[in-house]
Amino acid sequence: MKNPLFLFCILVSLNSQAQDYLSGKLIDKTGKEKEILYDRTQNDITVGVYQTIYKVTDTDKKPIYSVTLTHNRNKAVLFISIKPTNANPTARTVTYDREESGLIFSDAGNVDASFNLSNDYTHLFSFTDTLRNYPVLHKLKTTDGKEVQLDPLTKLRIRKHREEMKRIAALDPFNEELFNLRDSLYAKHFLLTEQTSELRQQIEKSIFTLMKDKQVEQDVKRYEGEKRSGKPNGNGLQVLNGNIYSGKFEDGKFISGNVVLQNNCDEYCGQFKDNGKSGIGWLKSKNGSYLLGMFANNELNDGIALQKSNTGETYFGGYNGKRIGYGELQNNTGGKYAGEFANDRLVKGYAKEVDQFGYYTYSVIERGIKTTIDAKTVEAFFGLTLSSNN
Repeated sequence: MKNPLFLFCILVSLNSQAQDYLSGKLIDKTGKEKEILYDRTQNDITVGVYQTIYKVTDTDKKPIYSVTLTHNRNKAVLFISIKPTNANPTARTVTYDREESGLIFSDAGNVDASFNLSNDYTHLFSFTDTLRNYPVLHKLKTTDGKEVQLDPLTKLRIRKHREEMKRIAALDPFNEELFNLRDSLYAKHFLLTEQTSELRQQIEKSIFTLMKDKQVEQDVKRYEGEKRSGKPNGNGLQVLNGNIYSGKFEDGKFISGNVVLQNNCDEYCGQFKDNGKSGIGWLKSKNGSYLLGMFANNELNDGIALQKSNTGETYFGGYNGKRIGYGELQNNTGGKYAGEFANDRLVKGYAKEVDQFGYYTYSVIERGIKTTIDAKTVEAFFGLTLSSNN
């Protein structure tokens, strides 16, 4: 009989050579998802330099990408390299401020108060702890437009990030109040996007249930549901010219429910009543602008706006017909404004403005009064707040 200790050593040796794969996602340009696998190794390169390497494969273990994150903590720099199989690698560099930044980073080193993978990040990564040693990757866009999602962004990591943000914010009560407003805005944004996503899922479920075996051609009306005297009456689903009406009908007319309405410029997905947008909804424009929140009489009266004008101005923040609450504004000359808005006007926050000669002026705004301050204070605040949505 073989020595049990010898057999145990063989089993340990075999297990140590086994490779454990985790599951991720690869999303193409059309939004189609497929499962991918990855393993992750972390190494100390030299003093203050840490590296995380991802080997990404398809479900048959065929290599797709090799992603390397090299963090130089001494210089506060992260070098990201992604090499597709049988293709040249691409690289990008992200810098951060050790004294001003949290633990989770999106594009250009920006630090958000909260995070959602549905945001249009080019990259999203974080450090594993407050020492900022090993970086991990959550989301990365490749040069061919695909999106790689790997390590999940855990609640623990988000909590550590927020604790770090609060530590930084506590150094200045003025900033802390603004950060709290921003956190409220992002929490509201997350809730509203979840609610509108559920509405769309309900509509898609209705289509699958009632019309899965029926083809709806362009300019052809299709109705499935309750009728009276040959007309839609009661609960039903109607598709007409790309528009979808799901809910209650009376005498052939749609009364209330959930809709997806499209025209040449906009798409509205949300609740509908009294011949108009009424209730929770999301109105999106082709240029990327949107209104999200509670509608009444076809107007947004409590929600969030992302407004992109033809002149290059972009606003993201609270909206009720006017800009209100926390918001972030950028214009095409490099000017930036962030803080609390009231009646379309920044009443509390920071401003970076550019004059006709290209010189910057930095200001703090309190009670609508603007006072010039040093550039470092304003740039540090913008480095912690300005959103990737902009």
